[in-house]
Amino acid sequence: MSPRRTGLLCLLCLLGITAPRCDADLGGAIGKCKARMRARGYECFEEGHVGIDWSPLEDGPIAAEDADGKDREMNQAARGLWAANGLGEPNEADAMTVLADGTVCVRRGGAGLNDSDGAIPRPAPAGGRRLAGHLRHERGTMADSMPEPGIMRERGVGAGGNGRGVLQLGGGRSFGVEPGLPDTSGGRVRVPIDRSTEEPLSSVGQLGVGCSATLVGPCHYLTAGHCVWNDARFQRRAGNDFNPGRNGGELAQPLGRWQALQVYPAMRFTLFGNSRNDAALVQVEGTPGLELGYMNFSAEGLPSNVLLNIAGYPGDKPIGEMWFDSCDASFPDSEQSEFEEFEGLVGHDCETAPGNSGSGMWTYSPEDGSRVIAAIHTARFVGFNFNFFIEAVDEPKGVHLAGDLLRELQSVMDDMECVPS
Repeated sequence: MSPRRTGLLCLLCLLGITAPRCDADLGGAIGKCKARMRARGYECFEEGHVGIDWSPLEDGPIAAEDADGKDREMNQAARGLWAANGLGEPNEADAMTVLADGTVCVRRGGAGLNDSDGAIPRPAPAGGRRLAGHLRHERGTMADSMPEPGIMRERGVGAGGNGRGVLQLGGGRSFGVEPGLPDTSGGRVRVPIDRSTEEPLSSVGQLGVGCSATLVGPCHYLTAGHCVWNDARFQRRAGNDFNPGRNGGELAQPLGRWQALQVYPAMRFTLFGNSRNDAALVQVEGTPGLELGYMNFSAEGLPSNVLLNIAGYPGDKPIGEMWFDSCDASFPDSEQSEFEEFEGLVGHDCETAPGNSGSGMWTYSPEDGSRVIAAIHTARFVGFNFNFFIEAVDEPKGVHLAGDLLRELQSVMDDMECVPS
């Protein structure tokens, strides 16, 4: 590679707008990941590498017929890899993670995807520490910040003076707009430069592929599955490194660039392109969450309608600018959509654009200051409503972090033990 081309690529990497072609060598960290995943009951196949998809991310509207939440036919590339490594039937696997070098690690032995009650049994790890017991942030465990059930919803003005705000009360806990965050009474706003590197927005970052993500653990970020995985090609997408706190040209890389070690798109999205499982966890080298803060994630125990906050990197704004909004959201057990096909997804009225995919949507509790991501924004779904007349409908949607999907992600996160940088 010529010195001129090398310099250009590294300049682009510095700006955070390209895939990790000038990454440092992660060989040692990847080796530690393999050893730790094997200790937790995974089989890692040295010859079972998946390719890297370098094509641009197509993040346009998704039609209703592609968003019915059903499993699609497994593609030939996936079946070929499964057969070549003697993995048996895909439905028998509990989890499949892909390391940065393309190595595939699969966990089997439990009920697999046929499990109906959400429990994900697996062999006890042979060694290593449990993330849940040793590496949780000092602000408390996931259980400490989960909303309590039985919450009533009352309309009103949010705690931050936001006219779009909603205050939910009940169960000894309330939810509302977080003080100190931008006022969104007039719609989404750009995050001020002096706020994007402070909690909670320091946990929000941009991926090289152009998506958004949020730290949810010491070394873990949460994003949309399609941001890190091309289910049509059965390949890991390039550009998984995490750039937290980025905010335009003024703050191109203010809190470091954290290299991805392994990606875990939820199994039903990985194998079958299921839109209700369009979610992914990614482990990075180092522990940015301990330095910058992170949020927990769970939608269980929330009312059917709730106020959610969202921050990310909409593609209709200048490159790398962080934008914030706060809006009403309707969870799947409510009448949240004109389309039956959208049942199981979170409907909301936050202003989003391509690039917001992967943004965590979180609640805030004034009592203890806890934040919990309840949904991941994934796309805008378009179609037509045929009632008394034909009406075009364009609805932003997100993945609901509850039930089997929530338990799957929590289980896998416990397996991703941090590797110091």
